[in-house]
Amino acid sequence: PGIAASKTVYPANHIGDSFEALDLMHEHGGTLTPIAMGEDGLWTRVLAKKFGSFATYCTLGAESATAPGQITLDEMVNRYRWANLDADTRVFGVIGDPVAHSKGPLLFNHWFAEFDINAVYLPLRVRPIDDGVRRFLDACIARPWLDLGGLSVTLPHKTAALAWVGDGADRISQQLGAVNTLSFQGGAVKGTNTDCHAAVASLAEALDCPPSQLTGLTVDVLGTGGAARAVLYGLTMFGCDVTIHGRSLDKAGRLADEHGARAATWEDRAGRKGEVLINCTSVGLWPRVNESPMPQDALDGCRLVFDLVYHPLQTQLLRQADQAGVQTLSGLDMFVRQAAMQFELWTSKAPDKDQASRIVADEIRRCEGSSE
Repeated sequence: PGIAASKTVYPANHIGDSFEALDLMHEHGGTLTPIAMGEDGLWTRVLAKKFGSFATYCTLGAESATAPGQITLDEMVNRYRWANLDADTRVFGVIGDPVAHSKGPLLFNHWFAEFDINAVYLPLRVRPIDDGVRRFLDACIARPWLDLGGLSVTLPHKTAALAWVGDGADRISQQLGAVNTLSFQGGAVKGTNTDCHAAVASLAEALDCPPSQLTGLTVDVLGTGGAARAVLYGLTMFGCDVTIHGRSLDKAGRLADEHGARAATWEDRAGRKGEVLINCTSVGLWPRVNESPMPQDALDGCRLVFDLVYHPLQTQLLRQADQAGVQTLSGLDMFVRQAAMQFELWTSKAPDKDQASRIVADEIRRCEGSSE
């Protein structure tokens, strides 16, 4: 008696642990401040406004956090648009592991503000353990009051997302074996893949030709995950001659057989012969910026090196290509293209991709500068 509100705080070891906090918010609203601590519980801090919780907690600066998972006041107010959140706010986000590096929240929340859409986009770390993707998505579906609108799917969950959505995936997603977009509307869930078209469009523009003129282009692809599947599907659809290099030759062989490509061992990548090299692995991704999937002397004779990694903007692989006098293409262009396609799927609005590229590039440079 006499207590106006109570605060309940606990560590989240997996994002599945955070649903209890969301349930408490939904049930009790303004009488509670429930927080799941850590990166896995970040969305409980932001969605406190949507569910009318008594309070949430931020830190004034990145170095002054008093609990794991606290975000800065600037992020809460500006990136997640705290003042605009209310009970009708729809929830979007990116699921993956890691996701802290993702610029999706910066980009999508900018677009939501630009088009005056009542929505928020969040980084949702879903660990790939104990069938984590299925458990997370099932828990979301069981809570329609979350108002989940859509999810971007990144490494390493694109094949697991396809398995979860099943017949709800479109033809391209089923054929290439990966989903990078989930859309929730009226109780139905649809799975699509925007990576495929974005990769081909980025490559064609870099080579200054329409996609129809990519026929016969020889390409070496590194990796056998969801991103590689999407890229491989697009390349072979337009008649490219592709060799895929994987750490598991069996897996690379199965993937090559599915798409009419050739398979090679990971060790054989140094002897690549293609005009174009595309890195579809996470090697070189922030913060492991000094790693490269290729030996230094293996890029001679290459026409273009395309690294799907976009953070950092210039990966170690791209630096190697520069030193070898080879044209380079960062993953930023493909990232913005596939994100714009997702946004249009969810909202029927077409954002400005050039402006978006500048926004993301500026943020990446700021992050890289602050870490030096």
